[in-house]
Amino acid sequence: WHRGGYGTISVPQVLMYSSNVGTSTIIDNYYFSHPQDYVQNLYNIGIAEDLKLPFKEYKKPRIRMPEKDKTGKHWKNWSNTSLAWMSIGYETQIAPINTVTFYNAIANGGKMMRPRFVKHIEKDGEIIQEFKPEVIKEQICKPSTIKKLQKILRLVVKDGVVTDEIHYLAADEEENFRSAPSDIHLDPKTRAIIDDYVPVRYKNEFTMGESKKVDYVGVSPIQIISVATSLI
Repeated sequence: WHRGGYGTISVPQVLMYSSNVGTSTIIDNYYFSHPQDYVQNLYNIGIAEDLKLPFKEYKKPRIRMPEKDKTGKHWKNWSNTSLAWMSIGYETQIAPINTVTFYNAIANGGKMMRPRFVKHIEKDGEIIQEFKPEVIKEQICKPSTIKKLQKILRLVVKDGVVTDEIHYLAADEEENFRSAPSDIHLDPKTRAIIDDYVPVRYKNEFTMGESKKVDYVGVSPIQIISVATSLI
């Protein structure tokens, strides 16, 4: 949140600034009069898929579908603010593993794979059970949409200032760069990182690092899920 707003900004900038107002505005513009289409598109892109993980505490996602009363004129489980709240992650129950699975599908060209924690089980040097890759959805959305999403997943940082450059990095490339999360504090005018030290991920490790050494800033996962539905 920035007092006074950011003015007119693009979709990549909405994600760069982690702008709740920008995200909700996009979704309201597309779906306010027919919110059931927004929820259906969340299902279409796979974020609500039951991953059927073999863990006791795992729960499948819960995303409420808007329903009207018997007259068909009024929503019985929906309000005028439900769509805005849902677009930024409220009023839903989505486990982090589902969000990661969605991101992996974007990196994988749109193919969503079931998370695999064990490749095989061995006993006395012999493989007694193998767990092969399993496809959940062949394509979560149009290839053209995937390309757009890939382009806005990573914003370039130079000398501690977030630029307009956008890069997409594969997982093996990303580990060679210092990446900061989307919610770091930026100067609204210069887009410089305000804090001297920020959380970073580097070489698959999470730590605190100097802001001037940050290479990339990520985008908000919940917001990109919402924006993706408007690109379908």
